[in-house]
Amino acid sequence: MRVRSIASGSSGNALLVQVGRTAVLVDAGRPLGRLEEALREFDVAPGQLAGIFLTHEHADHVASADALGRSYDAPIVANARTLLAAGLPESASQVLATGETLAVRGIEVSSFAVPHDGAEPVGYVLRAEGWTVAIATDLGSAPPGILAQLRAADLIVLEANHDVEMLVSGPYPPFLKARILGPLGHLSNDQAAEAALEIVSGRSQWLWLAHLSARNNRPALARRAVEERLRAAGVRTVAVHVLDRYRPGPLLETPRHSRQWQLF
Repeated sequence: MRVRSIASGSSGNALLVQVGRTAVLVDAGRPLGRLEEALREFDVAPGQLAGIFLTHEHADHVASADALGRSYDAPIVANARTLLAAGLPESASQVLATGETLAVRGIEVSSFAVPHDGAEPVGYVLRAEGWTVAIATDLGSAPPGILAQLRAADLIVLEANHDVEMLVSGPYPPFLKARILGPLGHLSNDQAAEAALEIVSGRSQWLWLAHLSARNNRPALARRAVEERLRAAGVRTVAVHVLDRYRPGPLLETPRHSRQWQLF
């Protein structure tokens, strides 16, 4: 299994998972040309993209889903309410009800509900070759059910959207600050750090901090908040990385017969 973030943030989100010659994409919120360029770079040819899985209908997650699906002959997969809210054609879509599982060419994809202000937002768990990746971005809190999904994963992609002090003292209007800070908004660095403690399983895990705000956060702040909380608790088994807003992030690659991930 190979996993790589193409982009992560309010300017667009996309995460690629590959198993052999099969690939799936979680979200397609960047311009079509940028996504096609990234897929070519990662050797994903038309016909090899087995599905575009959408977390919710906001533009930074779905902007190029329809066009990319047509370009790569790939179905768009989401729950019915998300597909309807995104205005995506039924002919090119496949419904995956929240909480259900879909197997696509050797990759098992399950969805779970997350608290966010979309029609029916979800996170995803992807399993293949004995490895598990869990993705939870765009959520205002991390209740026990979500933490359980993350705890079982080798690689966790978790939102760390904002530093509360930067947000509160920043230029956003009050209604937008309230939305971001609310239970259906976005996780702060401190909330991500608290969640990180809860997902520790004792084995080696990788934590990618995602969807950082360009105005209300800094990569160093997010990483420090999480790493300091983990170190204070004596945790040494979780490797923390911050995903870039515009450029492809780190590549995690698993050998077929070992549970050691290689990070490039």
